[in-house]
Amino acid sequence: MGKDVNHTNEAWAFLNEADLKQGKSKSKSVKNMERWLYQRDDDQIKTQPAFKVQHPIAMWTMAKDKHFSYLAKTADKIGFAIDDRFIAPGKTINRVMIKVSYLDSKVSELAISSGKTNGNKTWQHIKTVGDNKIKTVSFILENVTFNGKNMLNDFYIESDKLPISLVRIINLDK
Repeated sequence: MGKDVNHTNEAWAFLNEADLKQGKSKSKSVKNMERWLYQRDDDQIKTQPAFKVQHPIAMWTMAKDKHFSYLAKTADKIGFAIDDRFIAPGKTINRVMIKVSYLDSKVSELAISSGKTNGNKTWQHIKTVGDNKIKTVSFILENVTFNGKNMLNDFYIESDKLPISLVRIINLDK
């Protein structure tokens, strides 16, 4: 922390959702905490909140009767856009690590795939075992180019609706 986009080797997105109080009677749904890695739903991708956690006390920041947060999202496919200042579109990176934290809730597969701008190919995948443990997997990609400009997705996480909580991308060249 404390570094800016030009002086860090890591970007991340914590996929969460909570309803925060706005004024006396209104609330606003807040989604994701992100640092140079962005997740947005679009016409093809619709995530659902997952992994509901009750707050132990009624927090003053939360909407009335909404004393819980979702600490993950789920979908068959979740897209991520890398801030163009962090990794420039079209630049080949020798080594990058993508770390995915997820709830291993079913026997399935979890894969990292390229976006449309990179030919829609699966880079790497793992098999999950369904033991209901929170896990983190690290995918190391070599000689990879991310071509998504602005907020176009650079890569995807694909699974059978496994709850995904935290995604980090680490530029091992920096």
